[in-house]
Amino acid sequence: MKRRVFLAINLPKEIDKKISTYCLKLAKRLPKKGIRFVEEGSRHITLHFSGSQTEEKIKKVAILMEGVAKQYTGFEIATKKITAFPNEKFPRIIVLSAKSRGEEIKKIRANLGDELNKIGIETDARSWEAHISLARIKFGKVDFARIQKEVGENVSWVVDSFDLVESELTTEGPIYKIIKKFLLSF
Repeated sequence: MKRRVFLAINLPKEIDKKISTYCLKLAKRLPKKGIRFVEEGSRHITLHFSGSQTEEKIKKVAILMEGVAKQYTGFEIATKKITAFPNEKFPRIIVLSAKSRGEEIKKIRANLGDELNKIGIETDARSWEAHISLARIKFGKVDFARIQKEVGENVSWVVDSFDLVESELTTEGPIYKIIKKFLLSF
């Protein structure tokens, strides 16, 4: 049996709660229909989506990721601004961008991608910016300039791990389950 998996940095609970306050403010500026906010406890920074994988392949991923985690120390990451995908003119996903000093998060992501490619898991080679998805716009038009006025204070935290996560799609939205946590060296 295959499972949908991805690699992610999960948010500390206190940071996730602060981001929830952003979402409450944003909800007041958005249409009531056609928008689904990401629930507290489900927000994360996706490093790589690996697709549907066999148990054997998931075990290989876990072994390789353990090695990558040992190569890095914890680092600080901070949110920057609210933006959108694919673009701000026609937003489909509202996100909170994030950045680490020294681009540590991009280095880890590149290393993880190289390791996944070695075992036959294709990774997205497009340019990438760290972000936390806040809401998905299913239909309707959104005035993005109005949304950007509602940015709360930026938050920062120390990243000390990343996770291998299973994603089960349901009609109520995805359900995430951590398969394995990889601690960074300190």
